[in-house]
Amino acid sequence: MKNKKFIVGTSVIVTLRDGKEIRGTIVSVDTNLCTWEEGEYSVDYVKEGKLWTIIGVPASNIRLA
Repeated sequence: MKNKKFIVGTSVIVTLRDGKEIRGTIVSVDTNLCTWEEGEYSVDYVKEGKLWTIIGVPASNIRLA
């Protein structure tokens, strides 16, 4: 698997476990402290007029919007 890298501010689509998709924006990149690789992201999205954040999203569940 290729290591996907996204930067803060990128518009993305996140696929959830149940198959639903959410459009949002990358707000942070988390680094695995054991391997020192970037691999999990936090994504902000709007739901019912409020700003929500999904944390710990793996790169494999993210694609560019």
